[in-house]
Amino acid sequence: EEWIDAVLPLKLLAVAVMLHAITGSYATVLNGIGKAKLDLKIFVYLTLFLTVPLLYILIQSYGIPGAALAILVSKFVNTFIGIGVMHKYINIKPSQIIKNIFPSLLGVLVIILFNFLFNQYISVLRNSYLGLMVIIMTNLIIFGLSQVYFYINEIKELLTFIRNKLDLRK
Repeated sequence: EEWIDAVLPLKLLAVAVMLHAITGSYATVLNGIGKAKLDLKIFVYLTLFLTVPLLYILIQSYGIPGAALAILVSKFVNTFIGIGVMHKYINIKPSQIIKNIFPSLLGVLVIILFNFLFNQYISVLRNSYLGLMVIIMTNLIIFGLSQVYFYINEIKELLTFIRNKLDLRK
């Protein structure tokens, strides 16, 4: 009960982290292709003109949940900037990015659905360290199985490659 106020901000920040994972690496790409100044400009402008004003306004209005919402909005805008940057500088189409992240997003949705459907059982487990570990491990297994389902052909190719390399050593 004492942590109930933290639930909404954590949910908002969890979504923000997922958005960051989608295109957060575009900064590394920009640095790698010699566009470090562009990366710095994007970061500074986004921080000064979006993140900081949103934090100021939303914290005053909503407190900690407002801060989490400000970060989520900033990450959402940053995601679209990242998609645009990837398209412009390394010619990756937005549809390619979506196609490549789709299995991971679907895996996350499966976890969300599982937790929603079994919430009454999961809520009992949250009260202990061991129960929390069971929840985390279950979610990791569910996500892993969903990824195996989507990437089974790539896994088979990799195993064949490894098997062939091991056979060559004999």
